[in-house]
Amino acid sequence: MGRRPLLANVSDLRNRLGQRRDFSIDIDLEPLSVISSRTTADPVVGMVVLESIERGVSVLGSVNFGWESECRRCLKVMSGSIDAVVDEIFQVNAPEDSEINSFDGEHLDLLPVVRDAVMASLPLSPLCSETCQGPDPERFPALTTEEAEAKAAAEAGPDPRWAALEGLNLD
Repeated sequence: MGRRPLLANVSDLRNRLGQRRDFSIDIDLEPLSVISSRTTADPVVGMVVLESIERGVSVLGSVNFGWESECRRCLKVMSGSIDAVVDEIFQVNAPEDSEINSFDGEHLDLLPVVRDAVMASLPLSPLCSETCQGPDPERFPALTTEEAEAKAAAEAGPDPRWAALEGLNLD
């Protein structure tokens, strides 16, 4: 079996509490997608700091990756890059029902952590611009919730249940 590309040996780091070391990340991940957003073929790159803590290691840093998607209103293809935060704790023999990552005390497999950070950072429903009106704004206007409610209220007129109060003069 081949060596995992994001396997960090931390046995020497754990000799002293608070000891730190930078770990460079440069990996080609398999294509990832959420709804219509997906990663590009560019590598995921970044830097994390591995720090020895009591009974484990903390991992803190960021990774940068490219993404592409379609605008949710006009379907124009768009792309960009995102800096995703990596902030995890690895504990030696952590309980299985815990949210803390477990490791053997010597090696950290950062691949799942980086993959999760990338997946969580992909935009769910991106817009090409905040002012995007969509493909046919005359027939299908793009309105915020408040704008849609105000337009519906204006078109509906006053609530008929309050009609009896129209003739009331409070002067």
